[in-house]
Amino acid sequence: MLRKAGATATERTGIRLNLGLVEYKRGNYPDAIAPLERVVKEKPDSVQARYLLGLSYSFVERHADAVKVLEQLLAADVRSIRVLYVLGISAFYFENEALDQKANDPAD
Repeated sequence: MLRKAGATATERTGIRLNLGLVEYKRGNYPDAIAPLERVVKEKPDSVQARYLLGLSYSFVERHADAVKVLEQLLAADVRSIRVLYVLGISAFYFENEALDQKANDPAD
């Protein structure tokens, strides 16, 4: 039903966020990515969509994409332990030592 609603109501960002959230909660991270990418594109300040997108990227080992998305949360001063944890992991796998350090020592 969410897919059908998303296809017909193209201006409804909330529907796409819910679709991405459903796929994320199901552990279907590859299918969560497309709707979440669209939400982040439409609403770049959506912390929830950006965080879920970063997690989904990380879970499918797209660490460079995860770093790019999650680093913007850090720049917006969103420093929750969850964001820092996933950012640190993705930065480590992406071999971005400076960002890995920053995620592990957020006081800087």
